[in-house]
Amino acid sequence: GSVMPPGPTSNVSWVKNSTGSPSVLHVTSGTSLMPKSVSGNVTILLGDGTPLDLDWKPATVGSIAGSGTVRRGELTVTDEILPGGEGSVGTLTFLRPPVVSGATLVAETDGAGVDSLAVRGDFAIGSLLLSVVRLCEQCDVTGPVVAVAGGALSGEFASVSVPGKGETAVSYGEGSATVRHRRMKNGLMLFVR
Repeated sequence: GSVMPPGPTSNVSWVKNSTGSPSVLHVTSGTSLMPKSVSGNVTILLGDGTPLDLDWKPATVGSIAGSGTVRRGELTVTDEILPGGEGSVGTLTFLRPPVVSGATLVAETDGAGVDSLAVRGDFAIGSLLLSVVRLCEQCDVTGPVVAVAGGALSGEFASVSVPGKGETAVSYGEGSATVRHRRMKNGLMLFVR
């Protein structure tokens, strides 16, 4: 799509969809205030370490991706949460718990790490779906996909999807949800710690 002129700072740009409506908000660096016009099926892409300031206003988006921090407000995500962004492992941080009813947490693994959603405050994951994506064919998956600080983690993922044959376990501990997937290779189960 075409890029709309950035707002008051040069670190924010909009990408329009085929109908000309803004569909992607790309925040590359610095602190950006959430534009008032953001709502509905919009995707937010946050650059590494980039804070997105909601200015104490609730906002609803389709998806959010990247390794930034959402602060000063409540964000409702209706479709996907992609920590690190697509094709990259990282951590997406919310300084207030997001509303995620029916959304999917897409956690990618590269064999060395796994995407993580870091949340400050009480966070209920009972209506959140987990989809694990391997960035390498032989990757085993082990690591926290949700970490909560300054509050409690409650519930269990509504569903867990991990591609490939093997055995998957999700453990829910004090303040974290950790996924472990042991893959089958030549009829044997392998587990890497």
